[in-house]
Amino acid sequence: MTLITAHRGGAGLWPENSMVAFRNAIALEGLDAVELDVQACRDGPLVVFHDETLERTSDGSGRLIERTFASVRQCHLKQTAAEPPPTLDEVLDVLAPSTVELKLEIKVAPGADASDMVRRALDSTARHGMTDRTLFMSFDRPAIEALRRLEPKVAFCWLAEWEEPRGAAEVGKTVDAAIAAGAAAFGMAHRPPDDPAQQVALRRPLIAKARAAGLRAGVWTVNAPQELRAWLAPGVVDDVTTDWPDRALAIRGPRGRG
Repeated sequence: MTLITAHRGGAGLWPENSMVAFRNAIALEGLDAVELDVQACRDGPLVVFHDETLERTSDGSGRLIERTFASVRQCHLKQTAAEPPPTLDEVLDVLAPSTVELKLEIKVAPGADASDMVRRALDSTARHGMTDRTLFMSFDRPAIEALRRLEPKVAFCWLAEWEEPRGAAEVGKTVDAAIAAGAAAFGMAHRPPDDPAQQVALRRPLIAKARAAGLRAGVWTVNAPQELRAWLAPGVVDDVTTDWPDRALAIRGPRGRG
């Protein structure tokens, strides 16, 4: 059965990468995994935040890597009850007692130290007993290389955007790199094109290649009902990441985890 992952905690249902999102996501019956992003500030612990800059999802401004941790924590996430951007450890405190898996994307902004970010992410998941339930992910080669060097046995996923006109060719290179690096999975954007059947058909050869090498294949961010039905059809892909996990669960149906 295809796994369902709540993108940024379920960004269509709750404020993305917020504590309220993660608490609500793990309460969804049958949800398999939660995805989140980590960024580095100028100092202090890793922060769960998608963008390099604060403006879109908080009342703050500027690049996280140029802000102190204390100043970032003075910001408030939009559409929350004045929540600050959470730390990775705070989110792991919530996720650890649950049975959901974690997809942890390491976003290495210009000026950030990929090796230090990876080391701190590994330390945090280990402290919370979450390493075996975590799939570490990144678009960034330095982060993948640091994962392989610091913890060779950890499961990781290499991510790839899909940009025309060379989408299939460029994603194919990522599949090759993921296979060569010993990745557990690779993930790719599900668009373009807009037609769900064409989306699937265009990516089938890459999915088959990854699976033949023992990798799981996933797509993001699948939100429209017709697209969810196409990607959740049996055997199409191993994992679907969505902002609307409730929609995906209604189409696939819940299942027992573990």
